[in-house]
Amino acid sequence: MKAFAPVFVFLFFAAIFSKTAIMASSPDSSKKIVIKSAGAPGALMDRDSIRALSKNIIPVNIDRQSVLVNEKKGYYSLPQGARILFGICYFFLTLVLITMLLILALRIIKSLRLENAKKASVAFEEFIMEIIFSDTVPEQGKIFSETQMIKINLFAELWLNVKFNRDFILGSMLQLHKNLTGETAEQIQELYVIFGLENDSNQRLKSKKWHIQAKAINELEQMHYRRSYREIYRLINNPNETLRSEAYVAIVSMKNKNQLTFLNNIQVEMSDWEQLNLLSRINQLKNFVVPDLTKWLSGTNESFVKFSIKIIQYFNVIEQTEELINLLSSRWENVRIDAIKALIFLQVDSSRILLLQRFNGETIPVQIEIINAIGNIGDYKDNNWLNDIIIQNTDRQMTYAAGKAIKKLHGGVSEFN
Repeated sequence: MKAFAPVFVFLFFAAIFSKTAIMASSPDSSKKIVIKSAGAPGALMDRDSIRALSKNIIPVNIDRQSVLVNEKKGYYSLPQGARILFGICYFFLTLVLITMLLILALRIIKSLRLENAKKASVAFEEFIMEIIFSDTVPEQGKIFSETQMIKINLFAELWLNVKFNRDFILGSMLQLHKNLTGETAEQIQELYVIFGLENDSNQRLKSKKWHIQAKAINELEQMHYRRSYREIYRLINNPNETLRSEAYVAIVSMKNKNQLTFLNNIQVEMSDWEQLNLLSRINQLKNFVVPDLTKWLSGTNESFVKFSIKIIQYFNVIEQTEELINLLSSRWENVRIDAIKALIFLQVDSSRILLLQRFNGETIPVQIEIINAIGNIGDYKDNNWLNDIIIQNTDRQMTYAAGKAIKKLHGGVSEFN
């Protein structure tokens, strides 16, 4: 309310000023002139009305009827400036009143939601404790017993008829599911279906807003709801990078094998962020088997080549080092740099001679990476070559890399930078 104090002060003085202007601009209504006509009583008229009558501006039959012309009073008798000021004051007063009512309404709604959220949170915690730690044993092939199902249906009837409660309870289930594994996690997934919350997620998946779709994908993926796999698969070429990334993660999580086959149908470039995000999710899969990457390493999509190199390096796929060496002649500079880094990480000593042969024809960034590689997989024989680079080159980054490589060779350091 303190923020509105200057506005109230302005409106208060504006109202006083407008009232003063109204009083000052009003004509003296006490000055009247009585005109008598034949057969008619006296008609009370002001001076302006008499002047108008004398010029025949106002047609009045004085002989037949009485004429009583009073001065106009009120808003429309004010000068134009006073009317404008009055309108501005009225507008701002109305605007402030509406704003205050909206703020009050929002505060009331927020407090009611917070109170309802607390009640729902307490009810959900008690419900989950009863379900998870129940002593009843379900029938074979079922996750919940009949006693548990009665409690589940009762909870759904009491708390899941309001959208706000459904969204709140879904959020609580997702948060709880992140910290659970095994049978308990399966129970949360089953509750997700019994409560019909997968319908809410599928409805959000059809939204035209990408962030709502991404939220729905995350919900379906976390609850392992594989029935929505096709709908999610259709988003792998979506123009929105975040939405595509969520779809990639969901697809590899929902499939039990051949998780990366969807890459064959991608028609867009994968950003570095998408690659790292997908790689992080793959690393969490217990059943992931590295496929043959030859097709993607020799493909025409630069992002797939870089992603395949990351997989080789991340999972130590030594069997495909030959493909890495072939990538040293790739037309993409970044691919050549990533291939050299992978060769350093995997300690492929056999690539040393080829790297030295390619040095002179390479760009400066690739040359710097080759120098780093020699510092890690080279031997003492390369000292003279590194010294020549320091003497013959003026590029500071290159000379610094060469000096660092010499230090590694002499110190026996072979760590990956």
